[in-house]
Amino acid sequence: MKVRISLRTDSGAEHKINLINSLIDSLEVYFASKNYGSDIEDILIGLTCAYVSEGFEHLFKMYPTKYVDFKIIKNKYTGESIELNKHFHYSVKLDNEEYNSFINESDEESRKILAVMIIKSLSNLDGLPKKVKNFDKERFKNDTLSFFEKEVLI
Repeated sequence: MKVRISLRTDSGAEHKINLINSLIDSLEVYFASKNYGSDIEDILIGLTCAYVSEGFEHLFKMYPTKYVDFKIIKNKYTGESIELNKHFHYSVKLDNEEYNSFINESDEESRKILAVMIIKSLSNLDGLPKKVKNFDKERFKNDTLSFFEKEVLI
């Protein structure tokens, strides 16, 4: 199974990017050999780690939770095609208070903040459409918890 995290940050979080990418890479490797059923092959979490000033909220919109059984998307500028197959995606965002804690705390505490946010975000799986029948979401959730326990983040 592919579990990926797409990252959006601002300049204030630059010093934490390596930390975030390291956690993302470990998560991707952990899930690479796992299988939870045939209805979801790819989960993408859009992670926004930025301070959002009043009036600029529109620049950091949350993407709606969505399941795509099959779709080919074509880049209108390059013509490149991307195939989405059994793909589920959703977004999470640190609020400004969490963001301030994240950028000011130690790397270990920052990793814990990300872990807690990702664990909370697993509730998005409860909104899967009824046509997704062959996906063991409870085992996926438990494996995610196990990953963060092994990383000593929860």
